[in-house]
Amino acid sequence: MIVKKLTLADFPKRLSQLADPPELLYARGQFDFTKPTLAVIGSRSPSTYGKTVTEQLISSIRGYEINIISGLALGVDGLACRAGLDVGLAVGAVLPCGIETIYPRTNQKLGENIISSNGILISEYPGTTLPQKYQFIARNRIVAALADAVLIVEAAANSGSLHTASFALDLGTEVLAVPGPINSQLSVGTNMLIKQGARMITSGADILDALKISPRQKQQPRLVFESPEEEKIYKALSAQPLATENLQLNTNLEPIALQQALTLMEIRGEIVCVAGIWSLR
Repeated sequence: MIVKKLTLADFPKRLSQLADPPELLYARGQFDFTKPTLAVIGSRSPSTYGKTVTEQLISSIRGYEINIISGLALGVDGLACRAGLDVGLAVGAVLPCGIETIYPRTNQKLGENIISSNGILISEYPGTTLPQKYQFIARNRIVAALADAVLIVEAAANSGSLHTASFALDLGTEVLAVPGPINSQLSVGTNMLIKQGARMITSGADILDALKISPRQKQQPRLVFESPEEEKIYKALSAQPLATENLQLNTNLEPIALQQALTLMEIRGEIVCVAGIWSLR
């Protein structure tokens, strides 16, 4: 396990602008903080709506040079980290415990995946320091300071995510919030933030606008195809999702060759089939 000791000079200047900035931070992994960084946080027990929105919004910014950072907590935080990894974004997480352990334990594998995917775990606590109640709010201030914008997906009236929003506002960092049903307790906090001036987020385009990113800045991946069949499939699905029958007509591939290529691409995680419809991941 490689643990680095980092000072304020290694991070965005906002970190030093906190009322009580950490003197030292410990890190595992790597991260490019010169890229726009979006904090995504929310309820530890999100609704189905909250889970879906988290995944959809992060999926919608796939291909852009955007970092995702969160607290690795249960619920929205962990979902945001997983969704970011799934679409190839750089992911960072700030821990409320020592850098050599991961809390909660259920996110142990997720934390290791972040590191192995060129992401970073950060903590102001050394070794295997156990998490104490006050350390969660302390962690939230670091999340806010490392982000160029803070997105709250779902938050009850007393949610810890509102502390993060408050830290962000103190730093002059824009707060973004997803609107929710007026009869949902998990949307009381986000709806309140919007009423108080937070930017309402309903699409990936809203996030890009908040981060001052033009849609034209989307990165075009350098593709290396294993076969001519895979290239035809990729080009067809780049235009629109297709059922197998329509994909065969579009690519003019023999059924066996098509199925073999689809299977290999699915195994590599390049495409996905939902309800008989193929699409790019």
